[in-house]
Amino acid sequence: MTRPREVRCEDSGEGVREDRLVSLLRDRGAYPIHLPTTAIVPTDDPGPLERAVAAMDAYDWLIVSSRRAVPPLEKALRAAGLSPDEVRDRGLRVCAVGPRTAEALAELGLPPEIVPEAFVAESLVAAFLDSVGSADAEVGGIRALFPRAREGRDVIPEALRARGIVIDVVTAYGTVECREEANELARLVEARGVDLLTFTAGSTARSFGRAWQRRAASTGLSAWPRGIGVVGIGPATAEAAREVGLPVDAVAHPHTLEGLVSAVENWARSG
Repeated sequence: MTRPREVRCEDSGEGVREDRLVSLLRDRGAYPIHLPTTAIVPTDDPGPLERAVAAMDAYDWLIVSSRRAVPPLEKALRAAGLSPDEVRDRGLRVCAVGPRTAEALAELGLPPEIVPEAFVAESLVAAFLDSVGSADAEVGGIRALFPRAREGRDVIPEALRARGIVIDVVTAYGTVECREEANELARLVEARGVDLLTFTAGSTARSFGRAWQRRAASTGLSAWPRGIGVVGIGPATAEAAREVGLPVDAVAHPHTLEGLVSAVENWARSG
């Protein structure tokens, strides 16, 4: 692999994830630079999640679409005086979007029964419906708790509600822009101080995209600098990047950190 100056546009607040991706990239010969264009913040009001967790007996399923939801979920369990063992003993079943989220849930003591093969919301919906036997028909009487980001997409709740499943969406955390870092990254791109950008969440792509639009408007830039690559970890992230005018060169497959690194390698070879 050639050694591109690669910038990770990663949410801050996940040190383990940061270290792991930086290590993976560096091991493959890249020069990773970490600039968090967004940050994970606690929800303004943890009460709804705490009340939902305290009433966990009312739910058949817990659906988790990001490992970022696991720490606030753990806090809510403690606030309710519940242990993961008690929750499992009450019959709660767990569905996770991918292996990293599944790993975090297992560490909490709530190993998931469902982990889709493709780690995106649409695949989670398909795997969940297949498991409960409602891929092509309505199923009543199933109730699920879905703790997620304040800014999360509605793909999962809308699809499940369309099949007759009752799903309670509760905010577990929020995402805010790191405007200064996003602006610095836009400056680096304009100066060609990087070769490639990687995005691991749609929020990071949107934050940087807005910064780039501001930079372009203030400097008179008319086009994305030729030769600077953009790689997303999954289709939703790539879609978010395109929505703010960024050209996406590749999407990781599988949608994991390892898949992202492979996509970076392929991009480097093709250049």
